[in-house]
Amino acid sequence: MKTALFCKNCNARLSNWLCEIDNVEAMNRLCDLRNDDRYEEEIHPVPKGHVLVIANEVLHERQKAVPGWNPEGHAEKWMNLGDIVDCVGLTDDTTRLNGCCGLDGGDGPNRVCSCDSLVGTESSDCWTWHQFIPNPKATYWKT
Repeated sequence: MKTALFCKNCNARLSNWLCEIDNVEAMNRLCDLRNDDRYEEEIHPVPKGHVLVIANEVLHERQKAVPGWNPEGHAEKWMNLGDIVDCVGLTDDTTRLNGCCGLDGGDGPNRVCSCDSLVGTESSDCWTWHQFIPNPKATYWKT
């Protein structure tokens, strides 16, 4: 089943239609979650055409693999930057656009819908994975 990301404010589709990765076996088979070599090459943890659902067994596996990561256990979804559609741009708030070679994503949502809603956070710097994490307060998923 395919799913796509939409803006809660204007209902614009923000992503391509994506296949969910929602179990550990699929995550281990399809995703590149290594923490080394990030300075040598761009690492896109989620393949294009997919969304990684960080919840339940996948969340538990990530917490086990990276001690101290997401201790509150918040569910989230990770996407490939190539799956964001053209209506999603960068925020005008330059305090959210930090990074040396790209965006580090450390200052909260930095991508906006054409209606100006802050719809997610792009990470694309030399020391970060290259990914998009939707803002659940401003977006919803539809199948």
